[in-house]
Amino acid sequence: SRRPDVLCLSHLRWDFVFQRPQHLMARWAKEHRVFFVEEPLAEPEGSGLRRSTHGVSVYAPHVSPGTPPEQAVRLQREGLDTLLAEHQVDDYVLWYYSPMALTYSRHLTPSVTVYDCMDELSCFKGAPPEIGILERELLSRAHVVFTGGEPTLLGPRLNMLLEHAKQTARVSWCRIVTNAAQLDAHIGS
Repeated sequence: SRRPDVLCLSHLRWDFVFQRPQHLMARWAKEHRVFFVEEPLAEPEGSGLRRSTHGVSVYAPHVSPGTPPEQAVRLQREGLDTLLAEHQVDDYVLWYYSPMALTYSRHLTPSVTVYDCMDELSCFKGAPPEIGILERELLSRAHVVFTGGEPTLLGPRLNMLLEHAKQTARVSWCRIVTNAAQLDAHIGS
């Protein structure tokens, strides 16, 4: 039987910097089909799927400049649904790097949901105000949560959210990891 696919929803571009998402997805791609979905590009041309040198299928949805936010979310959801249908993705791990991706993916039904919280995105300059609400929703959906940094250095809000998730949600376990090598030790290669 085929191994489950990995569908990764990321706020980072695949080709920007090779860091934790790229390390992990490249490793998963050795034995699984991996689809890495980037945030939309503000370009009028159609969305594209390309293959990375690491065997990862990278999908970049395109949304015309000036598209209203609600329509952009609808276009992202439709593009994602088309991607999954065209590639017959039906048994998959849904791997989130940003809670904002819930706006176009909450209707999906993965086998397992992972939230890999590398950064406290709500603290970034220009962070959307709804990110905190979406993060709580994502924590309530996640089966597994990874986060970076030492527990004493994590923001108090993130510590509180993770503690809440472990006690009340579906999170089966939570680990603090500082790099992809540590994460590999927890999930296998």
